[in-house]
Amino acid sequence: MDAAAKAATALRICLVTPFSWSQPHEVNEHVAGVAAALRARGHTVTVLAPSSRARELLAGRRALARRDLLDVVAVGPAVPFAFTGRLAVPVASRANLALALAIGRFDVQVIVLEPDAAKATFWRAPIVVVP
Repeated sequence: MDAAAKAATALRICLVTPFSWSQPHEVNEHVAGVAAALRARGHTVTVLAPSSRARELLAGRRALARRDLLDVVAVGPAVPFAFTGRLAVPVASRANLALALAIGRFDVQVIVLEPDAAKATFWRAPIVVVP
């Protein structure tokens, strides 16, 4: 496939994980692998995740302010949650997530592991939930 054909079929894909990107986690390793494989196929992939590192949070805020998404955007601080309850997203993180989704104009949004997150009202593209 030539470059023009690849560009015509390339998608803007958003992967969302509820786990802190700054901490090792098997889900994040899976997300990183999927993102790398999709990028290798010519797609533009942005990972949205919380973080517990001030440096990553600052970089995420700056990317959102510039309206220029990075490969990984920290949308807010990491918040512990239980699998038995509903995911509570802090208001600022929810606003940053909604802003990132609006800026990215993604063709596909993939939420990894948190099915309840798909019920949120700010998703703008087809959603795939991977439990």
